[in-house]
Amino acid sequence: GTPLISDPGYRLVSEARQQGYSVIPIPGASAVIAALSVSGLPTDKFKFMGFLPAKSTQRKTSLSAVKGNTETMVYYEAPHRITDTIADMLDIFGADRPAFMAREISKTFETYLQGSLAELLDLVRADSNQQRGEMVLVIGGAAETETVSVDAEKILGLLLKELPLTKAASLTAKITGGDKKQLYQLGLAIQDKN
Repeated sequence: GTPLISDPGYRLVSEARQQGYSVIPIPGASAVIAALSVSGLPTDKFKFMGFLPAKSTQRKTSLSAVKGNTETMVYYEAPHRITDTIADMLDIFGADRPAFMAREISKTFETYLQGSLAELLDLVRADSNQQRGEMVLVIGGAAETETVSVDAEKILGLLLKELPLTKAASLTAKITGGDKKQLYQLGLAIQDKN
């Protein structure tokens, strides 16, 4: 494969360059591109996210920050965390978010699993072999029509403290370029929580 992707080896490359050595790439397989290319998910826009934090609380915080991303996201994950990570993704992104897992790419026990996050979690839990080896998770982005940015949600929340819902949603739409009807629905949900 291609080393130094989500790998601390970049420090070695940096040091070698500082010492005056020439460092050149030798093209090879990249797990990110290999998994993405066979996932069946959109490849025109994607974001490589590397490894998520090991602890669930921090992992969920990281996932929450990208919940509204519309591009396909690609993650690496360790085998001992795979079920917990998929479960956290399901909690944050929703059970129906499209997902794909590539395991042991180009090796003897290579497997590919596809479905919703709920289906993927069931498949991985049901087969302990799917919890071994090197893994790449490819997660579909949020549907464009369902996306409300974190900034829009914050702005709406602040405006709701001072203005009626209709006015707060309208101003938030003007500020962020978001959909007024969608922001109004979000405002109703915010008001219900409070």
